[in-house]
Amino acid sequence: MNAKPLLLIAAIGLMAAGDPKAAIMDSIERQARLPDGALAVEKYERHYAYMGDGTVIGIYVSLDGDDVPGRTWGSTKQLPQISDGGCGVVTVFYDPKTKKVTDTRCNFTE
Repeated sequence: MNAKPLLLIAAIGLMAAGDPKAAIMDSIERQARLPDGALAVEKYERHYAYMGDGTVIGIYVSLDGDDVPGRTWGSTKQLPQISDGGCGVVTVFYDPKTKKVTDTRCNFTE
């Protein structure tokens, strides 16, 4: 029996299990139902952080032109601070204990 396929499968499993923040971001992005007027999740640059109570906050910012959206995890101090923008900026809240998105909302418009 050739062990190489089994090693490859094990390595892929370890990579997925090795980054819990990536798993949380994946879970949020699968579950999030963005508000009316928002773009599709993959059209936003996505920024995530733990809040003081353990809740995960996500700030999604739409991009202009040919920019390629992605995602990052940092501290709450590193999150974009945008108070307007309508659905060009979406805030998502996620409870890691229940593994559920608890709220999504567009920013205010001017």
